[in-house]
Amino acid sequence: RGPHAGTPLAIAPALRSEVVGNDLNPEWHEHEVDLPSLVQDREDGQLLVEVWDYDLGMASDFIGYRLLTLKGLVELSRGATAEARRFKLDPPPAPHKQEAGYVEVQRADIVSYAYSESIDNWISAKARLVRRGGTPLSTRDKDIHFPSGQHALPK
Repeated sequence: RGPHAGTPLAIAPALRSEVVGNDLNPEWHEHEVDLPSLVQDREDGQLLVEVWDYDLGMASDFIGYRLLTLKGLVELSRGATAEARRFKLDPPPAPHKQEAGYVEVQRADIVSYAYSESIDNWISAKARLVRRGGTPLSTRDKDIHFPSGQHALPK
């Protein structure tokens, strides 16, 4: 079971974003992770997205989570409107009391990079965190780049 989301998967974080301190509008650097090793080249490979609010010196607040597939993530990014590109986070289990919100996927692409005789697939996504009701958490975009696979972001 996932330690926080209660999912029936054995979750091993593949990527954990850095903490951006003292900033209500944090921006993250782009990350790329080898896709084939995470989902065995399957469009239905699952990706666990967890959203956390880091609190220095206290327990971090678990905001919510969502289990997606690579195909679903790419389809979300093709939505014509911001609302069509959002997915709702599932609320955290007790004892967490934070409101779950939405994550907007602004871009999700599968890109092939050729290395000598092999091709490795990568995916990245640009996401903007949005509160319940559609109000952005900030006016700036937050770059959260993540691969399809079983992992959590950000803590």
